[in-house]
Amino acid sequence: MAALAAVAALAPGRAGAVDLVEDRLQLFGFAKSLTSYAHPTDARGRWETLTRLRPGLRWNALRAEGIEVDVEAVYEIRARAFEGGGGATGDEVGGAGGFLALGALPRVVDLDKRIADGDHLEVVHEVDRLILGVHHDRFRLLVGRQGVTWGIGSIWSPEDRFVPFNPTEIDQYEKRGIDAVRATLYPSDLSQLDLVWVPAPRGRSSDHARAGGRLTVNVRGYDVTAMGAYFDRDWVLGGDLRGNLGDAAVRLEATYTLADPRVGREARVPVRDAINAARLDPSTGMLLPGETLARAPARGDFVEVVAGVDYSVGDLTMTFEYYFNGEGFRHPEDFVFGLPRLAQGEAQQLGRHYAAAVFSYQATPLLTLNHTAIAAIGAPASAFTATSLAYNLLANLDVEVGVDLTLGARSPLGGRFAALGPTGALDLRLTRVTKGEFQNYPDIVYAKIQYFF
Repeated sequence: MAALAAVAALAPGRAGAVDLVEDRLQLFGFAKSLTSYAHPTDARGRWETLTRLRPGLRWNALRAEGIEVDVEAVYEIRARAFEGGGGATGDEVGGAGGFLALGALPRVVDLDKRIADGDHLEVVHEVDRLILGVHHDRFRLLVGRQGVTWGIGSIWSPEDRFVPFNPTEIDQYEKRGIDAVRATLYPSDLSQLDLVWVPAPRGRSSDHARAGGRLTVNVRGYDVTAMGAYFDRDWVLGGDLRGNLGDAAVRLEATYTLADPRVGREARVPVRDAINAARLDPSTGMLLPGETLARAPARGDFVEVVAGVDYSVGDLTMTFEYYFNGEGFRHPEDFVFGLPRLAQGEAQQLGRHYAAAVFSYQATPLLTLNHTAIAAIGAPASAFTATSLAYNLLANLDVEVGVDLTLGARSPLGGRFAALGPTGALDLRLTRVTKGEFQNYPDIVYAKIQYFF
């Protein structure tokens, strides 16, 4: 059953692991280099090269009586060389426009270190996976730093509140690891119960923890899910449904959030035509105010809904998705108040209504053309497009070139906020204004090469 198989993957790259000691010790990972040029609407362009080496080891420590115990560790070192103005890949992981989860990840233990932090070069290394796994036909237990994914959405997923991807990120191959305990139970061949506990990040109170359960059952060929969770002072109830309707795959996902009114909007934030050096406090996820202050609108309970359909015609695969963001702002002048949660990865968009279309055409077995278009519906209208061409040079070696473009209406009101930097600094320079949300992201051209082992 497709949905029950879609649990958080711990598998290595598609090339498969390399057996080192009689199938008990395996080496896997990848090396990547992404070079990009970003051109914000109101700043000079920026060249950037992000290089990542990510080797991992998996040790099968025990196989007995239907139980397997293994240990997995993944080390990553990434170097970012840059020259120029506004950010291209955002934080060290990569993305577009820098609107990524730059705040403190839910990690209890500090296993990363910045080796270099210069004007044109940053180097960071860390342990991104460190997992003790216990596996059985009826359960799986994972303890340690791991990737956690919930939900079934393709572009957006309201259920995925642990470390969600921003829809504009260039590289979405794997998520960053968080410290968690995850137990997955299989009561029957047609059901699965997923339980996750993520303690509060180091230095923050226990009410910043995250925990929840997600039950999936198959009913007449449809996967039906119900979930309930506590995410960083918000309570969330939801569910999803997916299956086939004729030749198309359809899905529906929805959540209702009982919101803590303090979350993400505690601070007053600066709003004027020219602001410099406002900062995002990494311990609270709030903007530290500048000279001119305004209070955010009150935050109440909200609903999020994603509806999508996948359809294939020959070598062309199409995905269409609609997203209603009940937490979004109706007025563009309020977008600045959503920046803290957007920067922390706790929100994916600032507005309320969005539509997306994804096309993937396999021209040959080795050559694939991809195009994604995301539009903010209603006033103020704006759009983001990403087009890429990927070629499989060797079994384990890929090259890709792409361009991300943004469109948005301009206005003498509102403002433009520039990309977040890797240290959490936020430059709001509202010197050239725009109303469209996606127009706040830079246009990007890039080339990427990646090798899996």
